Amino acid sequence: MAINIPKTPSKFVAPKGTFPAILYKIIDLGTQENKKFGNSNRILDFTFELPTEQKEFDWVTKPLVVNREYTLSMSEKANLSWLLYALNRGVDLTENQKDTFDAKDRLGKQCTVTVDHNEAWYAVITSVSPTVKGMSEQVQTNPSVYMDLEMSMQEINDIIVTLPEFKQNKIKSSPEFIAKSEEYMRRMEEFVWEDEGQVPF
Repeated sequence: MAINIPKTPSKFVAPKGTFPAILYKIIDLGTQENKKFGNSNRILDFTFELPTEQKEFDWVTKPLVVNREYTLSMSEKANLSWLLYALNRGVDLTENQKDTFDAKDRLGKQCTVTVDHNEAWYAVITSVSPTVKGMSEQVQTNPSVYMDLEMSMQEINDIIVTLPEFKQNKIKSSPEFIAKSEEYMRRMEEFVWEDEGQVPF
């Protein structure tokens, strides 16, 4: 009789629990279709490092990381609004701050995240909240990374190649990336460079 051995999470997967976290990476995934709800929304992917959860990666000790995707919506009930509230140390954003929201400004901010494991044993963020009063300020280890689809094609490609393949494919399927790629290729085809075939952009 076959015996099913329970799977366990990798040592590089963040454990269950509540931890201080630092936002160090924001990636614009473009507009993505939500088959469950039958609609499409602009999605941002937020990645946090967990300073208190350190593991050795190729002989270098680094914090474990977790991420969560957020719909780009500033409505009061939107998950993104609650994340920004948490990153703002529990202070509500003013209407002007909401109207002029710049995700990049949140890099390096600290909050608290609660982590669980899904059926595939991946770490998932189930909730975020402001840092606990009196909690010491954590030090960021990973360099901050930011990418949105309004950036130049070269800047976008430089960051995309550092992402997991499934995430690259997700970005490349978005209408924003497709439109930018088509525009870039059109400019490449129209441009005639007389100096040894070089391209100036």
